[in-house]
Amino acid sequence: MSEINKLNLISSNILEIHYWFNDDTHSMDANIQNKCEYEVLTIIKEVAKLLSIDINIETEPIGEGGLKKWLKIVLKKENKKGTITSSIVTTLIVIILTKSIEKLSEDKEMINLKKENLRLENEILYENKEMINLKNENLRLENEKLYEDKEINDLLKEKLILENEDLKQNKGEYIESIESSTYIKKRKSNFYETLEKYPKIEKISFSVVDKDKNIQAAEGFIEKKDFNNFILASDNIETFEVENAKIEIIAPVLKKQNYKWMGYYNDEVISFNMKSDEFKNSVENKEIEFINGFSIECHLIIKQKINNEGIVINYQYDVTRVNYYFKNDIPKETEEGKLYKYIKKGQENQLNLFKED
Repeated sequence: MSEINKLNLISSNILEIHYWFNDDTHSMDANIQNKCEYEVLTIIKEVAKLLSIDINIETEPIGEGGLKKWLKIVLKKENKKGTITSSIVTTLIVIILTKSIEKLSEDKEMINLKKENLRLENEILYENKEMINLKNENLRLENEKLYEDKEINDLLKEKLILENEDLKQNKGEYIESIESSTYIKKRKSNFYETLEKYPKIEKISFSVVDKDKNIQAAEGFIEKKDFNNFILASDNIETFEVENAKIEIIAPVLKKQNYKWMGYYNDEVISFNMKSDEFKNSVENKEIEFINGFSIECHLIIKQKINNEGIVINYQYDVTRVNYYFKNDIPKETEEGKLYKYIKKGQENQLNLFKED
């Protein structure tokens, strides 16, 4: 058989979460367990959202051996010939939960098939039509539980290669959006941070299992000593600059004090630090009169962070240069605005000279 739908390779949609303890008990603090599984459920829902699919998540009875929890992921409209199936989503969840923050975007091999020489490359997640051509008829499968059907022995190489050119042009589309999701990074960080503080835990593993709870694919173990690799060192993320931001001043600071100014920016009220010494001095010296509708055009630095819910928020605004201020809609250019414009023009002229040379 030269072509096969990937569901013949990975057909299960049951995610196993296995908590391994440093004793022989099979119980776990209910608050810790609920917090951890809340984060996992949130990650699953976010992945489904990014993949534009609707799913149901069903729970099955808890098992022992440490403590095992099983979650069944069911697409509301399952299409076994479709690009994304419940089995692929389940496997993808295992990958997301077992890839550290640093390695998630660097690792090109997307599915770890228990034995070191059997890896699915990330292309297997993005099948673009009905079939995948799989080469090399003689490769022996090393995981008997996963590959009981001898037909699959004819379908694997050391690395599985997708031959659909349309798919190659779009490879990485889904995983890139998932990797770049700060929401998922934060939720995963919450999961491992909660577990890291639990003294009883020794390690955690995630697997795709069949209906009899036999491991089928993508088993991943994370030792407690490695939990820190998944925890965000800081909630602060991107800082970006707006070159010509316009802010309507609601409440200026008229004296020499380190209070924040209030303004109206992008249809919302913000508090910001006025870090332009020139403009502050003009205000303190009463050279500038504020009236209703007074606004500034400025260089604005916006700092962002992720809150505990994984939502990106702007937490600090800094005005470092005021180019113009407007009174009765009449612009008045500041000295630092003139200087900046002069320097910028000089730099542009130099670049143009280099281009001509």
